[in-house]
Amino acid sequence: MWGTTAEDIEKMLANDKRLDAVAVLIEEGMLDAAEPLLARIDMAPAGRKEAVTGFLRASQGRCEEATALLEQANAQGGSLCVPAAYWAGCR
Repeated sequence: MWGTTAEDIEKMLANDKRLDAVAVLIEEGMLDAAEPLLARIDMAPAGRKEAVTGFLRASQGRCEEATALLEQANAQGGSLCVPAAYWAGCR
């Protein structure tokens, strides 16, 4: 969990933008580009990184890993809803 310092808030906002960018890369089929950007994210809202990582794994055909991550994202995310498209590669 992150704190409320200006540095933590800036880092969270930057990582949130990175997660948006990773999702776009996945949607565009640029899976190799998505992986290193995803690896740079260490601080994110509960369930968000797991959801995007699950989306990437599903897009890579790694369904067992994707399902575990997406279920974890649902459990951690509270009000976060994992988009149906994130599951599409494995359903």
